[in-house]
Amino acid sequence: MPVKQLHWLDGKLDLFNQKYVLWKGLEFFRLPKSVLLGIGKIVNEFEVVHTSENSNFFSLQAALWARLKGKKFVFSAGQNIPYPLKQRNFFTWHAKKFVNDTACAITTTTTLGKRALIHEGVNPDKITVIPNALDFKYFDKGPKNSANVGLPKELNSTFNILFVHRLKEPKGVLYLVAAFEDLEKKYGDMRLIVVGDNHLDEAYYRKHIKANQKIYHVESVPNTQIQYLYNLSDVVVLPSLAIANNEEQFGMTLLEAMACGVPTIVTNVGGLPYVAEKNLTSLVINDRSEKEIKEAIEQLYENKALRQRLGKYSYKYVRENFSKEAIGKRLYRFYKNI
Repeated sequence: MPVKQLHWLDGKLDLFNQKYVLWKGLEFFRLPKSVLLGIGKIVNEFEVVHTSENSNFFSLQAALWARLKGKKFVFSAGQNIPYPLKQRNFFTWHAKKFVNDTACAITTTTTLGKRALIHEGVNPDKITVIPNALDFKYFDKGPKNSANVGLPKELNSTFNILFVHRLKEPKGVLYLVAAFEDLEKKYGDMRLIVVGDNHLDEAYYRKHIKANQKIYHVESVPNTQIQYLYNLSDVVVLPSLAIANNEEQFGMTLLEAMACGVPTIVTNVGGLPYVAEKNLTSLVINDRSEKEIKEAIEQLYENKALRQRLGKYSYKYVRENFSKEAIGKRLYRFYKNI
C-alpha cells in the first residue's frame, strides 16, 4: 500500500532548544497527545480508518472525520489497565469515550487489554484479540558466536542469561541483577548480558553492573544483529513489574527469544503470561521476587533437558501463532467482518 506522511504538530514544535514542548505540555495535563495534520483530506480515499490507541489525539481526529464522511472507524488498543479514575479530566474522558463509541470494531493484543476496554464501558462484542506479529527474517536459531556482537570469546562456553530492554526499574532489572549476584557466587560459569540504554541511578549502575566483570552491558544492537545475542543466550529473563497504572503490554522480546528457540523466564505481569505458555515456552514467576528469579534460573541451569524442551516448543509455537502471515489472516478476517 502507498505510504503517506502526515505532519505531527506537537512533535515538531521546538522552543528554547527543547523538542516536543507542546507534547510534554499535553502529557502534563493528562490530555490526548500526538496531533496529526491532514487526516481529514485522506479519509475519503479509504473504506476503513484504523488508528492506534483511543488516548491519542489523532484517534479523536480520525473518529470525527470518519463520522462526518460516513467511513468505518476502528482502532487498536495496547493498554491493559483501564483509564484510572484519579487521572480523569473532563476533556480526556469524553474524548476517549467518543473514540470508543465511534469505533465499529476494536483490536487489542491480549485478553487483558480486552478486559481493560470493557471496564471503560466498551461493548465486548466490538473487541477482537489480535496479537502482535513477528517477522522471522532476523530471528532464528544459530550457534553461539560472541564475535558477531563484539563480546568476549568466553561467552561462547559460559551459561548466559539475557535481558533485553532499557535498564529501568519497572522492567525488574534490579531484581534480576540482585539474583545474579547471588548465583554467580555458586556458579562460576554463569554470565549476565543486559541490553539497552541505562536509566538506573548512576551510582547503582557503576557499583552493580559496570564494576561486575561477569555482567556485560550492551547499550544498543541493530535489529539485523539482535538475533546473535539471543543465539548467545541460554535463557532470556523478562522480570517486568506491576506498577501504578502501568504493566507490560505485550512483550515483543518474548516473541523474539522464542523465535530463536531460547527458553524464557517471565513474570506474571501484564500481557506476558497471555503471550507465554506456562511450563511449555516459559517458566512463569511472580514479580518483585529475587528468590523466584534465582530459583527459575537455577532450575534451567541444572536441567539441560528442560531448556531444550522449552526452546523446541517455543520455536514451533511462535511460528504457528505469531507469524506475520498468521496474524495477517486474522487481521484480514477482522476487516472483512466490518
